[in-house]
Amino acid sequence: MVLLTKRDALDSGSPGRFRSFLFAIAYRLGANATRRRRRNAGEPPDERNLAAPGPSPERAALLRENVHRAAAALEALPAEVRRTLLLVADEGSSTREVAALMNVTEEVVRARLSRGRKRLAAILEGREVP
Repeated sequence: MVLLTKRDALDSGSPGRFRSFLFAIAYRLGANATRRRRRNAGEPPDERNLAAPGPSPERAALLRENVHRAAAALEALPAEVRRTLLLVADEGSSTREVAALMNVTEEVVRARLSRGRKRLAAILEGREVP
């Protein structure tokens, strides 16, 4: 199939180029077959292809705990403040866009953002119980 899609290599008239092309195809087919065999046999992948190691189990547990605390803190906010924060922080909306969407002035949006950020910080720092 590859030979049919790469007709320019066949039509070049140069035997050296055609031979190189065939060797490249053979190499890729062999590499793919080796990867398939390793995957099916349960052999570990080549070390050069390994992804960077993840965080330690302790660090991962701490990160999960922080995510749960942040989600709980966000849920503890009043609905309009939470929605405003999410629209700005998560969606990347401007204060003007949020104001138009929520039918309020930009000053109201900025006040909600300020109150929401302060309350989130207080909850996450343990100064306020959610």
